[in-house]
Amino acid sequence: MTNNFYEDIVISNKKSKLKKFSIIALILVCVFSVGVLADLFSTALTTGSFKFSLFNKKSYNIVEHNLYAVTMGVCDDKFKAYTIASGATSLGAGGYVWFEDDKYTVVANIYQNSEDANKILNNINKTEYETSVVEIKFEGVDIDGFTMEKEDKELSFDSVNYLFNLYLELYNLSNNIDTKNITYIKASSIVNGYKSDCKIMLGKLNELKSRITNNFVNSLSESYVHIIESLDALVYKLLDSNQSSAVVKYTEIEVVYYLNNFYKNM
Repeated sequence: MTNNFYEDIVISNKKSKLKKFSIIALILVCVFSVGVLADLFSTALTTGSFKFSLFNKKSYNIVEHNLYAVTMGVCDDKFKAYTIASGATSLGAGGYVWFEDDKYTVVANIYQNSEDANKILNNINKTEYETSVVEIKFEGVDIDGFTMEKEDKELSFDSVNYLFNLYLELYNLSNNIDTKNITYIKASSIVNGYKSDCKIMLGKLNELKSRITNNFVNSLSESYVHIIESLDALVYKLLDSNQSSAVVKYTEIEVVYYLNNFYKNM
């Protein structure tokens, strides 16, 4: 009986250990599955398609893509451009004066695809403004090709990716204001959160900049400085009782403008 009793204990312990191992394995599988699904659906909500950004991140490559600006006039004269921009703003457009190649372009708003941009164009082309859709091209960036540690490549990737996501967040914010799904006070608080995130990212970039000489990081850091200033101004504009969603559109376009400059200067 002693042997049998001892044998039962040994078998019981093995089953217990096996059971514990199975439970732990099941928990790990569940956690991983939840993480993958969360990544999948959060990407779908921001890009409109299912992409595993969690896994794409391993390569640290920024893919080539385009945005589309609806413009309301192109001028050689700066004063005329700002006059047009003022009128565009009164119609609810962003009215941002985009200076490039010695030309002043008044931008109403920026869209993720040409279809959306052309729909808006058809709605405003009966005005006095010379409207058109302009493609903004962002070439791919192979961050893996930089001489940096893996953690530094990841930071560089995240920093660029954050600014594109910031454009999307501001785009959605202006839509929510237009549809009265959010108050200006709440919007101001949200933008303040974006500004805090940008400051944290800038701090990390400045630390990286102190360790390595890299034109990519230098140019990206400078872009963050400008964008933080823009967000800071937007926080206070949204608290003005006479403001409209145009101020958010303006900052949204400005973020893309600095992103475009960053790509050209890096």
